[in-house]
Amino acid sequence: MLFGAKALAVPLKYGQNLNVNASPEKSRIVWTAKEMNETWFAAELGLSDLSIITTTDHEIASRLKLLLRSARELNPDFLSMPVLVETGINFPRSWGLGTSSTLTANVAAWAGVDPFHLHWKVSSGSGYDVACALHSSPIIYQVTDMVPKMDRVPFFPSFHEQLYFVYLGEKQDSAKSIAEFHSLHQDRAESIRQISQITLEISEAADVVVFMKLLKRHESILSSNLNLPTVKESLFPDFNGVVKSLGAWGGDFVMAVSLLPEKKILTYFKTLGYPIIFPYAQMVMPC
Repeated sequence: MLFGAKALAVPLKYGQNLNVNASPEKSRIVWTAKEMNETWFAAELGLSDLSIITTTDHEIASRLKLLLRSARELNPDFLSMPVLVETGINFPRSWGLGTSSTLTANVAAWAGVDPFHLHWKVSSGSGYDVACALHSSPIIYQVTDMVPKMDRVPFFPSFHEQLYFVYLGEKQDSAKSIAEFHSLHQDRAESIRQISQITLEISEAADVVVFMKLLKRHESILSSNLNLPTVKESLFPDFNGVVKSLGAWGGDFVMAVSLLPEKKILTYFKTLGYPIIFPYAQMVMPC
């Protein structure tokens, strides 16, 4: 995606909300972030200069300050009065699931600015997760020369009962992964063409065997470009099926596809120490 390849995105049942109300605290932004109804982060920022007054985590507060300042640069009228802000996610933060990008999309909507312009002021990522946050249906996403393109596609495969999401428990730093990818100086034109074509074929696959072959080819191309083994080679070499990396290579969730019965698939991953496994329909919104 970083170099213009097409990628398939599906909407999840998990997400993030943002609520804003007027505040009695003069000249301050009072921010509270909740994870499954429990506060995990809080901060108070100065309204005029967004200075950090109090916080439970200075590093996170600094990133929040950058995000709000960037939104204000795009819309100088943004944050003209004190507010109480509360964000909430309905899943554990450790799962990833684009929490930073969904926050960016929510702040952009609040500020009345372009979410991608805001994203690229604070991140070097492709904007894929921002696109996901903006759609409630599957899309094919592509970004070329900082111009995003999003095309809706009907994707909820008839064989979805053979698809699973497995949490690896290895949250990846997306910024670090992006920097490492940029450091690999290669001619990727042919790989980009191949990945884009595979993505289109994946979105139209009507047979699980064909789907698995496409995922395997996709994973192989990425492995070659990154000079890294696939996640299946690294962690699940004896799995009877395909394991596909999602997001930052080797982190957060992977997709497992197999012709095996569900009980055997669940037992396989749980025996290896990966107990958090979701059938496709339990995590993805139907379309």
